[in-house]
Amino acid sequence: MSTDIQSDDIPLHGVPDELARPERKIAIVGFTSSRDQAPWDDPTFEKWICNNLWKFVPEGKWDRVYDLHEHSNIIKDKEHAGYLATCPKPVVVFEPRPEWPTSVALPKDELIFKLGRYFTNSISWMIAHALFEGVTELHVYGVDLAQGDEYANQRPSVEYFLGVAIGMGIRVFIPPQSDLLHAGTLYGVEDDSWIHARMATREREIVGQMNLLHEQLNQGHLKQAQLQGALEATRYFKTVMTSPRGTRDGTGTGSSSTGGTQDG
Repeated sequence: MSTDIQSDDIPLHGVPDELARPERKIAIVGFTSSRDQAPWDDPTFEKWICNNLWKFVPEGKWDRVYDLHEHSNIIKDKEHAGYLATCPKPVVVFEPRPEWPTSVALPKDELIFKLGRYFTNSISWMIAHALFEGVTELHVYGVDLAQGDEYANQRPSVEYFLGVAIGMGIRVFIPPQSDLLHAGTLYGVEDDSWIHARMATREREIVGQMNLLHEQLNQGHLKQAQLQGALEATRYFKTVMTSPRGTRDGTGTGSSSTGGTQDG
């Protein structure tokens, strides 16, 4: 069950209630499976997607597409670049292009001035842009950044801007299957030794299974090499040591260059 990181009744930090901004709800959507949970049918949300995600989400149910890469990189995907040329919705890029009529510039200089230079991925820019435009409730779907060196380098930036949002009193929602803003246990408060023990046991089991499989693969390779040698020897003796009746000159059912059975 999903839970709000920031409850609805927490006021904006440092802003009197009567000066609170009007409600603006934005859902930023990435590529992983939780994108299906995005509020596609909720008209109270703006849905912002990135890159070529338009191919994989409900058509016409999103409001903006961001592609925050160099132009030379974007046009490598001809299908995507062609779509941007006909896209009826805002296309947010660093440098608008005449071939993309709805393209608009991301105000990157203003974002850097107000929020710093900690941008390591498109989602960070999108979150910062939402803060810049006055979001009051921010949801992030389809963004896990859970595995791999690239994601490990990108995730802190996303969590930093989510923390900025929470510090501004913005309600933030993250699906539970995402690793963003998630800790298994609270340091110094909850005991996670049982989790460590279970993971250590599971690690040993997996390593044992991998070692067994490796040994089986080695045995299989050895057996394959033995069979290959036997096959080559068999083919050699079959070719050199035998002369089946059907292949002898002048015999068999077909003709040959040296003769064959003929009537008369």
